[in-house]
Amino acid sequence: MKFIMILLSVLSLSLQAEELTEREKLSINKYLAERASTLEAVEYAGGREFLSGSLSKKNEKILAMLYTLEGFKKGNNYYFFLVVFSRTESGLAFLSDSLVGGKGSRTLSFKSMGNSLIEFTSKFSLPGDPQCCPTGEGTAIFYVNSRGKLRELNVSPKMP
Repeated sequence: MKFIMILLSVLSLSLQAEELTEREKLSINKYLAERASTLEAVEYAGGREFLSGSLSKKNEKILAMLYTLEGFKKGNNYYFFLVVFSRTESGLAFLSDSLVGGKGSRTLSFKSMGNSLIEFTSKFSLPGDPQCCPTGEGTAIFYVNSRGKLRELNVSPKMP
Protein backbone atom coordinates (compact mmCIF):
# COMPACT_ATOMS: atom_id res chain seq x y z
CA MET A 1 0.00 0.00 0.00
CA LYS A 2 2.82 2.41 0.90
CA PHE A 3 4.47 1.64 -2.45
CA ILE A 4 1.26 2.48 -4.34
CA MET A 5 0.92 5.80 -2.50
CA ILE A 6 4.54 6.70 -3.27
CA LEU A 7 4.09 5.71 -6.91
CA LEU A 8 0.94 7.82 -7.22
CA SER A 9 2.64 10.86 -5.67
CA VAL A 10 5.59 10.56 -8.08
CA LEU A 11 3.28 10.17 -11.05
CA SER A 12 1.26 13.22 -10.02
CA LEU A 13 4.40 15.41 -10.08
CA SER A 14 5.03 15.05 -13.78
CA LEU A 15 2.94 16.99 -16.21
CA GLN A 16 2.12 15.22 -19.43
CA ALA A 17 2.55 16.99 -22.75
CA GLU A 18 -1.18 16.59 -23.35
CA GLU A 19 -1.84 18.91 -20.39
CA LEU A 20 -0.03 21.79 -22.05
CA THR A 21 -2.03 24.39 -23.93
CA GLU A 22 -1.61 24.53 -27.70
CA ARG A 23 0.14 27.88 -27.30
CA GLU A 24 2.59 26.34 -24.79
CA LYS A 25 3.28 23.37 -27.10
CA LEU A 26 4.05 25.75 -29.98
CA SER A 27 6.35 27.85 -27.78
CA ILE A 28 8.23 24.78 -26.54
CA ASN A 29 8.59 23.34 -30.05
CA LYS A 30 9.90 26.66 -31.37
CA TYR A 31 12.34 27.06 -28.47
CA LEU A 32 13.69 23.51 -28.88
CA ALA A 33 14.02 23.80 -32.66
CA GLU A 34 16.06 27.00 -32.24
CA ARG A 35 18.17 25.46 -29.46
CA ALA A 36 18.89 22.32 -31.50
CA SER A 37 19.78 24.37 -34.58
CA THR A 38 22.16 26.60 -32.59
CA LEU A 39 23.93 23.56 -31.11
CA GLU A 40 23.90 21.62 -34.43
CA ALA A 41 21.90 18.79 -32.86
CA VAL A 42 18.46 17.24 -33.04
CA GLU A 43 15.92 16.86 -30.28
CA TYR A 44 14.87 13.43 -29.10
CA ALA A 45 11.16 14.29 -28.59
CA GLY A 46 10.54 11.14 -26.51
CA GLY A 47 12.95 12.52 -23.92
CA ARG A 48 10.75 15.38 -22.76
CA GLU A 49 9.72 15.36 -19.10
CA PHE A 50 7.66 18.15 -17.49
CA LEU A 51 7.01 19.46 -13.99
CA SER A 52 4.64 22.31 -13.27
CA GLY A 53 4.30 24.17 -10.01
CA SER A 54 5.21 27.22 -8.00
CA LEU A 55 8.68 28.01 -6.74
CA SER A 56 7.86 30.74 -4.24
CA LYS A 57 5.22 32.29 -2.03
CA LYS A 58 4.45 34.72 -4.87
CA ASN A 59 2.69 31.78 -6.56
CA GLU A 60 4.43 32.41 -9.87
CA LYS A 61 3.53 29.48 -12.09
CA ILE A 62 6.58 27.69 -13.44
CA LEU A 63 6.98 25.03 -16.11
CA ALA A 64 10.22 23.05 -15.93
CA MET A 65 11.19 20.65 -18.67
CA LEU A 66 13.98 18.12 -19.10
CA TYR A 67 14.85 17.50 -22.74
CA THR A 68 17.44 15.60 -24.75
CA LEU A 69 19.54 16.79 -27.67
CA GLU A 70 21.59 14.30 -29.66
CA GLY A 71 23.68 13.90 -32.80
CA PHE A 72 25.80 17.00 -32.18
CA LYS A 73 27.56 17.81 -35.46
CA LYS A 74 26.32 14.41 -36.71
CA GLY A 75 28.08 12.64 -33.83
CA ASN A 76 26.84 9.97 -31.44
CA ASN A 77 26.61 11.94 -28.17
CA TYR A 78 23.50 13.06 -26.36
CA TYR A 79 22.99 15.56 -23.55
CA PHE A 80 20.18 16.35 -21.13
CA PHE A 81 19.06 19.92 -20.47
CA LEU A 82 16.75 21.61 -17.98
CA VAL A 83 14.77 24.62 -19.15
CA VAL A 84 12.50 26.74 -16.95
CA PHE A 85 9.65 28.92 -18.18
CA SER A 86 7.30 31.26 -16.35
CA ARG A 87 3.66 30.56 -17.20
CA THR A 88 2.01 33.92 -17.84
CA GLU A 89 -1.37 34.93 -19.22
CA SER A 90 0.31 35.76 -22.53
CA GLY A 91 2.15 32.42 -22.73
CA LEU A 92 5.47 30.94 -21.70
CA ALA A 93 8.33 33.29 -20.83
CA PHE A 94 11.84 31.77 -20.97
CA LEU A 95 13.77 32.02 -17.70
CA SER A 96 16.81 29.76 -17.90
CA ASP A 97 18.38 26.69 -19.51
CA SER A 98 21.17 24.48 -18.21
CA LEU A 99 23.11 21.38 -19.30
CA VAL A 100 22.39 18.80 -16.58
CA GLY A 101 23.69 15.45 -17.86
CA GLY A 102 24.38 13.23 -20.80
CA LYS A 103 25.96 10.14 -22.24
CA GLY A 104 28.41 8.65 -19.77
CA SER A 105 27.62 11.15 -17.00
CA ARG A 106 24.14 11.29 -15.42
CA THR A 107 20.39 11.30 -15.92
CA LEU A 108 17.78 13.18 -13.86
CA SER A 109 14.11 12.63 -13.04
CA PHE A 110 11.87 15.22 -11.41
CA LYS A 111 11.19 14.75 -7.71
CA SER A 112 9.72 18.03 -6.40
CA MET A 113 9.48 21.81 -6.82
CA GLY A 114 9.12 24.52 -4.17
CA ASN A 115 10.91 27.22 -2.14
CA SER A 116 12.92 28.27 -5.24
CA LEU A 117 14.27 24.72 -5.60
CA ILE A 118 13.77 21.96 -8.15
CA GLU A 119 14.83 18.57 -6.80
CA PHE A 120 15.71 15.52 -8.89
CA THR A 121 16.66 11.93 -8.35
CA SER A 122 19.82 11.22 -10.29
CA LYS A 123 21.65 8.26 -11.72
CA PHE A 124 25.31 8.82 -12.47
CA SER A 125 28.18 6.81 -13.83
CA LEU A 126 30.64 5.15 -11.50
CA PRO A 127 34.03 3.77 -12.53
CA GLY A 128 33.45 0.60 -14.51
CA ASP A 129 29.86 1.39 -15.50
CA PRO A 130 29.03 0.95 -19.19
CA GLN A 131 27.99 4.24 -20.83
CA CYS A 132 24.42 3.04 -21.16
CA CYS A 133 23.81 2.10 -17.59
CA PRO A 134 24.89 4.31 -14.68
CA THR A 135 24.62 2.64 -11.26
CA GLY A 136 25.29 5.56 -8.90
CA GLU A 137 22.19 7.10 -7.30
CA GLY A 138 21.70 10.46 -5.66
CA THR A 139 19.88 13.75 -5.53
CA ALA A 140 20.48 16.89 -7.56
CA ILE A 141 19.03 20.22 -6.46
CA PHE A 142 18.79 23.32 -8.64
CA TYR A 143 18.10 26.78 -7.23
CA VAL A 144 16.09 29.24 -9.31
CA ASN A 145 17.00 32.78 -8.25
CA SER A 146 14.70 35.81 -8.31
CA ARG A 147 15.66 36.53 -11.94
CA GLY A 148 14.83 32.94 -12.95
CA LYS A 149 18.43 31.78 -13.43
CA LEU A 150 19.36 28.18 -12.56
CA ARG A 151 22.24 27.13 -10.33
CA GLU A 152 22.98 23.60 -9.17
CA LEU A 153 23.42 23.45 -5.40
CA ASN A 154 24.59 19.90 -4.81
CA VAL A 155 24.69 16.30 -5.84
CA SER A 156 24.38 13.85 -2.94
CA PRO A 157 25.36 10.38 -4.13
CA LYS A 158 24.29 7.14 -2.48
CA MET A 159 26.90 4.59 -3.43
CA PRO A 160 25.55 1.17 -4.49
